[in-house]
Amino acid sequence: MNSQYWIIFAAILLACLMAYKPEMFIPNPKHRTPRFVAALKSIGTVVAGVLIVWLFLNLFRR
Repeated sequence: MNSQYWIIFAAILLACLMAYKPEMFIPNPKHRTPRFVAALKSIGTVVAGVLIVWLFLNLFRR
């Protein structure tokens, strides 16, 4: 397997972790407002979805 796919897989795992537990990505407790946590959760979900679609298109299009 190409190393590029391992990097994309690691990015998908990080994005899924951000979607599941966004509080881990906010080091300052003062910034953990519900709105900011929701924004991080949305960003993680969208990034994971885009990367998964890109990975499947890259793997199965050949």
